[in-house]
Amino acid sequence: MYDDLIIDRFTGIDNPPTPSRSRPWQLHGVLALAVVLAVPLVVGVARTPRLSVSPASGLVGSTVFISGSGFNGSRGQITFDGTAVGMPAFVPDSSGSFALSVKVPAATLGAHTFAAVSTKNRDNGKALASAAFTVTTTPTITPSPAPKAAPTPDPKPTVASTPTATPYGKSVTVNTIPTLLTALADNTIDAIVVRNGTYLVDPASAQRANSLWIGSRFASRTRPILVRAETIGGVMFDGGGSTSFGGLTFVDGAHDQTWDGFNFANGQATSTGVIVFGGYAGRAAPHHITLRNIKVLASCTGRNDRSDHAVYFSYAVGGPHDILIDGLTVDGTGPSPLSSALHFYHSDSTNQNAWNTTIRRLVVSGTYTAIFLWDSTLHDVTIDGATITNAHHGAVRYEQPGQRITLANMTSTGSGKFGFYSSAGDPPPGVTFINNSFR
Repeated sequence: MYDDLIIDRFTGIDNPPTPSRSRPWQLHGVLALAVVLAVPLVVGVARTPRLSVSPASGLVGSTVFISGSGFNGSRGQITFDGTAVGMPAFVPDSSGSFALSVKVPAATLGAHTFAAVSTKNRDNGKALASAAFTVTTTPTITPSPAPKAAPTPDPKPTVASTPTATPYGKSVTVNTIPTLLTALADNTIDAIVVRNGTYLVDPASAQRANSLWIGSRFASRTRPILVRAETIGGVMFDGGGSTSFGGLTFVDGAHDQTWDGFNFANGQATSTGVIVFGGYAGRAAPHHITLRNIKVLASCTGRNDRSDHAVYFSYAVGGPHDILIDGLTVDGTGPSPLSSALHFYHSDSTNQNAWNTTIRRLVVSGTYTAIFLWDSTLHDVTIDGATITNAHHGAVRYEQPGQRITLANMTSTGSGKFGFYSSAGDPPPGVTFINNSFR
């Protein structure tokens, strides 16, 4: 019935704990934290140039972000399959890094190459570094169009909306949270590189200088922007032991942002999520947000099995939408694990939950329940590719059925009580199962 689905019955399964309404705005006893920024020592040693493309595949005409490191003194030109037509030049900053956005030019389906070519006299035309890119067709699993009442006319999920025909912006490198936020508010900037190190962050909802509260200050941007770690996993957002750790919150219509390569550590997600989408009645929903290569470490903790989460999707006017999470790892193996890795919950007649949302490459170990899908306003939500191990209760709990929910290519092992469970029927309405094994 559920593609090798195994549901383990256990005492009380028909009345398991109901998630409390996690309210990220209810914060108590927020500890004021000293600003401690670990800025790594820069050693004057030449590095090998490296080039990366994010995402590494996409459609012709889509926008991708190209970033480079180790290009000390090496200005140059980006090429696509050896031609510079339509491609931008680059000038690295003092650290040898740069980042910019480009449109994928007309090309055949399949493998192609972006390269960084030197334009210095002695090395003119020399390829300094390259990155592979695959031109694809429309993805096989695509959320259905939103109903007419949806708040935006183009509900197709995208990594970021394509900017209008304006000159390419610039990239900046930052090493403090306040300078990151200042750059994020600057509409002329296309990319922000965060220097490797550990950054103390205050709870997002405290809205302090060191809080990653991504709200109305950034909603007026008209260009997509990339915020990335200098190297994937090289930047730690540290809660400093906070008992109300909302590490990164998207609200108030924040949109068209990609965050890539960050780790979150050392805080208790008290009735909230380490990462939050929405959660505030009467405020515009965040949309067109992409998270890539994100890790929530075991030092991010919870108090119980129902209210403290790694990623929490909650309500907002219009509902958070066009969200992509591509590469999320949640480590719940510590002594006080988070309640879940993904929690979709809470809505009312004017504030809906998520739609046109896709989760890929999910890895979860040791949380109480890996995934809660618990809201009837959910629609067009896809989880494609997940490995779940040793959930204390179970892998997936599905209640208050939504519409057009797809669970694909998911594997769970070692679940304490159930692999997949729903009290809404066998099979439950509104969900499609593709190539899963829940144990």
